[in-house]
Amino acid sequence: MKKMDDILKQALTPTDEPDFWLNQKILLQAKEVSPMKKMNKKKFATVALSCAFALGVSSVSIYAAWKYLTPDQVIMQAETQDKQLAEAFSGENAIYINETQSYGGYDVTLLGLTSGKNLSEHKFFLNDVLMDDRTFAVLAVEANNPVFDPIYDNAVSVFPVVEGHDPEQYTTSVFISGSGSQEIEQDGTLYIVAEFNNVEIFADQKVHLCVSDDIMSYSEYSYIYDDASGTIARNEDYIGLNALFSLPLDPSKADPEAVKKLEAKTLENKPAPETDEKVPDEIQEGWDFVDQLTPENIDKYATPVPAEDVKQAVTLDGQGRVYAAFHAKLPKGSHSSRCTMPLENAFPDGKNWHITGGRIGFDENIVIEYYQLNDDGTVTLQLYWAE
Repeated sequence: MKKMDDILKQALTPTDEPDFWLNQKILLQAKEVSPMKKMNKKKFATVALSCAFALGVSSVSIYAAWKYLTPDQVIMQAETQDKQLAEAFSGENAIYINETQSYGGYDVTLLGLTSGKNLSEHKFFLNDVLMDDRTFAVLAVEANNPVFDPIYDNAVSVFPVVEGHDPEQYTTSVFISGSGSQEIEQDGTLYIVAEFNNVEIFADQKVHLCVSDDIMSYSEYSYIYDDASGTIARNEDYIGLNALFSLPLDPSKADPEAVKKLEAKTLENKPAPETDEKVPDEIQEGWDFVDQLTPENIDKYATPVPAEDVKQAVTLDGQGRVYAAFHAKLPKGSHSSRCTMPLENAFPDGKNWHITGGRIGFDENIVIEYYQLNDDGTVTLQLYWAE
């Protein structure tokens, strides 16, 4: 009862009756239900009212402060403003989780997810096949003191893994995202709406959601997959963000036949890569330009980007990799990037410099990244640009 009293002390005076997600928040904090248990909208409203009457207060006076936006609010503030998807997060299939994990200076909260067909106004096709059986997850990310400063676009990657299935293959094929993630920022919190093929069809197996600031899909540096047992775990040696959420899926929704069909669409019928496709002249020109650069001639052919026009983070991540991220203001627009390179790849054969880059658009700048390995083992990055 004391915890409920503490919640009520935080109460605000509302003008409307608490909504579905607010009732869930109250009940979770009061520990009336497990945070990993799904309950539909009607049942939550009934329990919330019962709780209010038991305390001798009206339902409209129970208004605990909600730290984050609700999933439907996030969706309606995102660029697509997908009303159909927002409504799905108040439907029978919505799962409210509200679990927070903290790694690498980030606090990541998995607010909830929903799965099924016809959830979104926007459709996704793969090889001319409609992929309309989807899962959407909404997360809130706060960077308190991150190892890798999230100063660049798409700083956080979200992807599912299923134990017993090759995570590298599945994250790049089976769970392919149609639109990528959508992001909004409000009051210092980054909200992410992530989308991928339906994970519920694997509900008779252990399904996890990875949230990482490493590369855009599964990485052996941030997660460890055991081929023998098929289990996946966080790599405790990784110094950045590598949260791993276990998804509370309903085993009755597993559909092995749907799994076979999904694998057929995404794995068995995956088209072979084109080997004779010609690289556009503008792109090849940019690569050729960068290939000729050395520390001795780079200032002759390219212009340094002033320090005041660049936000960047470069570090060695403790596993022998150079981790770099930057956002630069350029003469024609701006450019953000992040990359990870094993040290031996970045500086092979004892070389202490690495120059890479290329044209970022057919009519835009050539961006050059000049990495320098210093005597003390640190790495510095200087950005250049050229027409």
